[in-house]
Amino acid sequence: MITYENVGLSDASLPIGFINTMTDVAGIRSEFQQSGQIVPKVISTDCTSMVAANLKALYSADEYDLTTVGHLFLRIMPNHHVEYRAEDFPVAVKNVLEDSKFQDLIKPLAPTAVANMYEYVDDVRTPSDETYLGSISLYKENSKTSGEAAMAYLYGRLLKDDGTAPSYHAISFWKSCDDFLTQSSVDMFEAADTLPRTVDDSDTITKHQCSFVHNIDSMFSDALDNLNNKDDAGALVIHTTTDVSSSRYGCGYLKKPVTAKIQFFKDHNEENIGFDPFVQYTV
Repeated sequence: MITYENVGLSDASLPIGFINTMTDVAGIRSEFQQSGQIVPKVISTDCTSMVAANLKALYSADEYDLTTVGHLFLRIMPNHHVEYRAEDFPVAVKNVLEDSKFQDLIKPLAPTAVANMYEYVDDVRTPSDETYLGSISLYKENSKTSGEAAMAYLYGRLLKDDGTAPSYHAISFWKSCDDFLTQSSVDMFEAADTLPRTVDDSDTITKHQCSFVHNIDSMFSDALDNLNNKDDAGALVIHTTTDVSSSRYGCGYLKKPVTAKIQFFKDHNEENIGFDPFVQYTV
């Protein structure tokens, strides 16, 4: 098959939350569920806790400044799902809500890159409906302090494995899916609360996985920052186990989100695959 893949604020008055009085709860829930913007549990709870643990570890180890750590943590919070009107607040709070820095923190966070993942068959990656595993989004956060390396949060919706599947798939980054020599360096903490999280989807055929990496090497980071509509920033590999030294399970090229989405819909029949990985990829 020919595939298209190969062609910080400190104002003490900052509100924690504000919710309008709602009476038709059932109607509101129904409208939200039908909007196509349902946030997977792994993002809203398990993943937020995992990212928070990683950020706390980075700050405790004096590896990153509080400005960078705090900015990323606020960006992943699901606060953009709460509607409010700035004019309903006192002037001091209203000014904060209308500040451009605050607006940047609450706007939906689109991924830096997306990789459509395909299974290795006899050590060869051949994109097709049958070998498609899912898609993984990478959200990179550049440091707010000079000298600090970038960090990234990764979220993927993947087809469920058989009953022998690991609790999560280890990830690594390479020059290409065919390359077994040129690896891009990243770091991960290995404490129980900082490890990747997974949860099964209610559709019974997919699962959600989120991960966090830091100290992204500069060449890989620059490639992600300078993505265009044709090139990729390298390859993302998922492994058969939780160990990055285990064999490769699948691989995808990190491309601009719109490019990856177009490739998916041009190369695949969604009905054959059973799910659309691009229904929700902002957090």
